[in-house]
Amino acid sequence: MVFVNNQYNIVPDFGNPVSPLGLGSNNVYGIRTKLWENSLIIDKYIKTANLNNENLKIVSSWKNFIKNDFMFIKETSKFCIMLDLKEKLLYEEIKKEKGIISSLQ
Repeated sequence: MVFVNNQYNIVPDFGNPVSPLGLGSNNVYGIRTKLWENSLIIDKYIKTANLNNENLKIVSSWKNFIKNDFMFIKETSKFCIMLDLKEKLLYEEIKKEKGIISSLQ
């Protein structure tokens, strides 16, 4: 978020927060929207950041995002189930593996 904001100056005086807690949904939304508009920003970040292999893999995976509105149905330390409100699909994430588990159409 800091990198995207620094590139596009979306939120003045954003600083360098290490957590999104307390940032305010409007600030986060504006930065997120800019990232969704151009996922090549992720490649630009990867080229400039000094990431170890594990973090490089994580950040690279962000390019595979699904752009929609979701409702969290259930979350535990082992899995999360989300409902895609637009497509009416149920997603499950288990230990970093994602996939559609059910269509509600």
